[in-house]
Amino acid sequence: MSPYNRFAHQPLRHPDNPHWECHYDKHFAGMRVYHHPKGPLIKQHLKRSLHILNKAMTWQGRTFICRMDLRFPKGYPAANLDANNVLLLDFWRYLKRELEASKKKYHPCLRYLWAREQDSSDAHHYHLMLIINYDAIFKVGDYGPSPEGGYYRKNLTHRVARSWARAMDWPLDKMKGLVHVCEDPITEKPMEYCLRRNDPETLAPVFYAASYLCKAYSKSLYGHGFGSSRL
Repeated sequence: MSPYNRFAHQPLRHPDNPHWECHYDKHFAGMRVYHHPKGPLIKQHLKRSLHILNKAMTWQGRTFICRMDLRFPKGYPAANLDANNVLLLDFWRYLKRELEASKKKYHPCLRYLWAREQDSSDAHHYHLMLIINYDAIFKVGDYGPSPEGGYYRKNLTHRVARSWARAMDWPLDKMKGLVHVCEDPITEKPMEYCLRRNDPETLAPVFYAASYLCKAYSKSLYGHGFGSSRL
């Protein structure tokens, strides 16, 4: 039975995981959320995302938010064996080291949301929302490869590429297409946001972007499919 038919009668719980509560409304906590035609959002994921973002507004005056995806190389042997997301955990550790090594005047204070998904591809992929002190980093930077073919620049995207390469033990000159900077479908510009403590209206577009990570469709069913940094 297709995912669409399984949700046609809008069950309150996910048919394959009764621990997940389904959310069908196009709004949550008074804000617009992403609506997927093949299924609901997961209420627990929405609550966690909103909690993290609300906390971000107390951590610093301005918070930089961006969306990126991590993909595996075609035929990568460990992709479907990584049920516990060990490679992703390694990635976060390497990225924290990259940001600390940048020696910014202000600490980046990296926090994040992530979702693991797999639809028609041979391997799963990861959707990320990076949450960083805006005074340290405020843009993704040029996300094309360096002239020599690798990812050696000091901007955020190249640091993400280096961290994912290290986690996979994969050559930097073969990382093209494995880190995707998500773009706004209307403006075709990177999905970059500034969350401001004294401007609650800045939360709505960020929460909408975060809600995409909360959809039930193509999500790993029994845990390990969604997570966040610790507070």
